[in-house]
Amino acid sequence: MGFGEYRINGTSPTDWNEAKGMQAICGVRLEGNRPASRVTAAARGRRVSGRVADCSAHPLAGLAVQLQLQTGGSWRTVSSARTSAGGTYSLAARSGGTYRVRAETRTSPSVRVR
Repeated sequence: MGFGEYRINGTSPTDWNEAKGMQAICGVRLEGNRPASRVTAAARGRRVSGRVADCSAHPLAGLAVQLQLQTGGSWRTVSSARTSAGGTYSLAARSGGTYRVRAETRTSPSVRVR
């Protein structure tokens, strides 16, 4: 059952929709970071350092990170900092224990500081 061929300014609706979609996103520019999806941590002496990245493994710059110490069944923030332009951080642990790093809603695997 044919209803004829539709044209919009001389092009098919599919081509017109594609062109309008590209025009709409052409001027889009992302400012700031995407959400954190990966937080790494490693203990080196009394420091915990690592990197925070988004879902495309791009570094997240200027993001607040917290060093958390496990006390019993809970975690307590003991220091904080911001990531570098490359998404890296380094935080001092004042004592031995089990630590993790939190960035936004993501946390690193726990590490042991001696």
